[in-house]
Amino acid sequence: KAKKSYSVLAYVQKSAFRSATIPAYLYASKEMVAKALVNANTGNNSENLLLLPPNSSVRQKFQSVVLPGCQLGDKVTFKSTIVGRNCTLGSKCRLNNVILLDDVVLGDQVTLQNTIVGKGAVLGDNC
Repeated sequence: KAKKSYSVLAYVQKSAFRSATIPAYLYASKEMVAKALVNANTGNNSENLLLLPPNSSVRQKFQSVVLPGCQLGDKVTFKSTIVGRNCTLGSKCRLNNVILLDDVVLGDQVTLQNTIVGKGAVLGDNC
């Protein structure tokens, strides 16, 4: 049986990136957010690569973005993470280099690293 190959093409305002593997997609997403955060700090709107919806939370120190409608529990930490719209994160979640698509629910004490979580996914406590 032949292996199937998949690729992802994401459009971000004026720029686009294409990746053929999940690690490449995570890396490209991280780089786009980092570049957008640098441009936000310098006020350079001519190279604004990331258009965020109103009420998005940007955590520049940890190169992370939380989109509107999210509920974060106590002591949630993340680095190089994008949290989609209307996500719910329980207490003491730790996320490193993670992309949560829209409507994801994470229970308490969930630890994820180098992961993409699909839309509407539910992960229970202590995962």
